[in-house]
Parts: sequence; structure tokens; C-alpha cells
Amino acid sequence: MLSSYEVITGQDIYESTLMGSKWSKLKKMDEGINSKFAEINACFSPDGNTVFCV
Repeated sequence: MLSSYEVITGQDIYESTLMGSKWSKLKKMDEGINSKFAEINACFSPDGNTVFCV
């Protein structure tokens, strides 16, 4: 998971998956996670089902 600053969209969350020894290309998470506001300091719950942005 990565938070990145873009001038137009603000700070958004991206995802990448480890496949063997390589990471997949970064993909911007959808509007269910990203909004017009800054999503920073995101972390997942221990079960991986919830993301928290503080």
C-alpha cells in the first residue's frame, strides 16, 4: 500500500501485490477508498478486511 500526492486528486492510496519475488504494477484504489480529500497514514486491520485512514 502506498500513499501518493497528485496535484489534481490529492493524496490517494495505491495497491500492489507481491507475486513470488516481484511486486505488481501500482493500481490506484477505487472511490470506495479514495475520495476528494487526502487519504494519508492508512493501515489495515489485523484480519485485512478494513482500511483505516487517519
